Amino acid sequence: MKAFLVLGLLVATTNTVFANVYKSLDATPATYEVPVSEELKEYAVFELSDLEKKIKGDRFVVEYSLPDVLTGNIEYIHLEGKIQANKDEVVMIGDKGAARCKGVYTETTCTVQYNGLEIDADKATEAIKNISKSDKETFGRIEVMRAFSTDPVGIIVY
Repeated sequence: MKAFLVLGLLVATTNTVFANVYKSLDATPATYEVPVSEELKEYAVFELSDLEKKIKGDRFVVEYSLPDVLTGNIEYIHLEGKIQANKDEVVMIGDKGAARCKGVYTETTCTVQYNGLEIDADKATEAIKNISKSDKETFGRIEVMRAFSTDPVGIIVY
């Protein structure tokens, strides 16, 4: 009986200690898509190699960097929100935007609206030229970057 009591106290103490530590969740590779017309879609999907998804109690955190071909520089994004009881979705906010995410515990899809991004079109164009394999691709990616710079919205899936 004493052993069960000690074990119970140990488990309760351990759970309390770790309740305040962010749990980093393994996620499948994330993709980022800029909503554009059908003819530009093939140039509007990017990999987010540094996305991190974390849960701390009822708090949900997503952190990543936007692709430099959209912004021309490194724009680090931190979004955080409260997971509502019995829901698998969350509204998150951060210094540079807000997001609505569905599938918090499974495959997650977030629609993000940004504000206050520093977009350098010249640097973004150079980054685009460095990765493009044809003039058509360069033109398509520049059009995506321009669309993003006037309406900074994206969809993340991971």
